[in-house]
Amino acid sequence: MTPAISAIVVAPFGYPHVRQLLRVLAKQTIRDRMEIVLVVPSRRDVDDDAAAGQALSPFAARRIVEIGPMPALTAARAAGIAAASAPVVVLTEDHCFPVPGWAEALVRAHQGPWAAVGPVFEQPIQQEVFARTSCLMQYVPWTDPARTGEVDDLPGHNSSYKRSVLLEYGDRLSVMLAAESVLHWDLRRRGHRLWLEPEARVHHVYMTSPAASFTETFYIARGFSATRARGWSVPRRIAFAAASPLVPLVRLSRLIPRAFELGWGSGLPAILTALVPQLAVSAAGELAGCALGIGKAVAMGVELDTRRDRFVSRRARALFWGENGGTAAFEARLSPGDAPAGDPPGAAPAPRS
Repeated sequence: MTPAISAIVVAPFGYPHVRQLLRVLAKQTIRDRMEIVLVVPSRRDVDDDAAAGQALSPFAARRIVEIGPMPALTAARAAGIAAASAPVVVLTEDHCFPVPGWAEALVRAHQGPWAAVGPVFEQPIQQEVFARTSCLMQYVPWTDPARTGEVDDLPGHNSSYKRSVLLEYGDRLSVMLAAESVLHWDLRRRGHRLWLEPEARVHHVYMTSPAASFTETFYIARGFSATRARGWSVPRRIAFAAASPLVPLVRLSRLIPRAFELGWGSGLPAILTALVPQLAVSAAGELAGCALGIGKAVAMGVELDTRRDRFVSRRARALFWGENGGTAAFEARLSPGDAPAGDPPGAAPAPRS
């Protein structure tokens, strides 16, 4: 039987770092119709690991894609998409955990005319200021409460696609995956439609290390800007650079109302102490991407966007990656008094850039 959906799981540091994700995916209601496409540097590490075989056993199918060292997650995701056999492919992250009905809801939604279907993000279980700031910066348009239905854009790294649509990009797919908002804009330009599915829900783990969070913000913005600016004329680049100081103000005017919609009004003063400098760092990243190109943004994605447990507080690490982590964490609700004060204890510093 052909699987209904292929989950692309990229593991640049091998199976152990996606173990918790696979454990959560195994709780999907249609795991017997799911294919896991595990993209790894070396197939031998998976074949020789009995625990990996056991983790993959609940699914309808599995494919191990060996691509050697991974200087970029984009190329790895493209390789996984090419190897998949299901008509629908969904991207995953090792720190984003779907609720059990997620895959079934995505497959059902893809019966409609949608080229891409994205999930709704639950509000962060983490209460730390930098976790909430990262949510506002990265995924707030799709965080509950969110406007579902047909949309103009979908969450990057965690959305699903009709595989045939992505394969139309050929060798350009890896480049398009560098900033999925640009991919989504291009899909709409081609006449395709996007859908945010309210029944497909995920829990995302956000960084709480300030240093790592600022570094991530800069390189996300640089990668996005460089991808968007491909083909821009010199005058257009100059005009963007001249207007870039206004970008933080525009974004701030949009994010503050959303913070109130999320129920974070009482904590807004603390959030702003992190959000304002984050917006400035993001604007600097966009300016660098427009003027200087993508630089190290793709390579830094491997370092920063995997093994997220290095960049969170001890409480969050235990909650999501402990022995009873994963889906058990979704039932937990930390009160504001549980949040660590100041820098999160046990959070690793940002890697050197």
